[in-house]
Amino acid sequence: MKTTTLPLFNRKQTYAELSRALLLAYFVTLNALTTAQAASYAFTIIDVPYPATFQTTLTGINDRGQIAGFYLDFGLSSHGFLLSDGNFSSFDFTTTSCCTDFWDINSRGQIVGYGGNVGFLFMDGQFSTIVVPGSNFTSAQGINDSGEIVGDTIVADEAVGFLFTGDSFSLIRAPGARSTRALGINDSGHIVGTAETHGYLLRNGVFSTIDFPGAVGTVPSGINDAGEIVGWYEESPSVLHGFIISQEGMSTIDFPGSTSTQVFGINNCGEIVGVMADSSGSHGFVAK
Repeated sequence: MKTTTLPLFNRKQTYAELSRALLLAYFVTLNALTTAQAASYAFTIIDVPYPATFQTTLTGINDRGQIAGFYLDFGLSSHGFLLSDGNFSSFDFTTTSCCTDFWDINSRGQIVGYGGNVGFLFMDGQFSTIVVPGSNFTSAQGINDSGEIVGDTIVADEAVGFLFTGDSFSLIRAPGARSTRALGINDSGHIVGTAETHGYLLRNGVFSTIDFPGAVGTVPSGINDAGEIVGWYEESPSVLHGFIISQEGMSTIDFPGSTSTQVFGINNCGEIVGVMADSSGSHGFVAK
């Protein structure tokens, strides 16, 4: 299995430049990045029904409405779960006892995630390990319907993103960044992630910066086939808000009454999943 560095243009584009170049194909204008507003959704809390558990986190939702995520037990070990047709199923990665984090699910029901210090693909009830050659850490974060997988890894003490196409790995390095993560990918191969404290969109070899106005950190975590991007941003230490970039611009997503909201995934129906915190603890949610 070979590893290459993903070919990239040696320049960055702002979202204003990108939207002009693509004639609004990607919804994002200069006004959208400088004026953010609150988005309106109907929210539903989802917690796993298992005893002695807490902090259910929803991370991915596919076009069939299947939801992937993970939860913690009182020993602080994480366990992956699938919610399909109203039924929960829990799964544990076979090579580790510390953690099973499900991070994304495609419309074929394939799930990617992280366990211990390696990534995995979960399909048909079986786990397959994903390890970037030469790395000491690999986490699979996103998968599209073609089975292309993105994530983050550490190679030679450098934190970089990766794209895995089934037979080869390509490393992703944002120009000028000391660390890069790849967190989501759509069926067109467009990738979102982070470069240090900034978010980015990688489209056709071109990086475009995503920074929520006034935020100290922006984390785009999911992108659907319409180019809608979701994620979360840090307003100040420990104050987190979800966001979406769509045809209407850039908007904040806050679960009503919460002290913190993080958004991780969006499907092609516009359904959004994430986790929120309030006085009762942390809970997963779906927003429509």
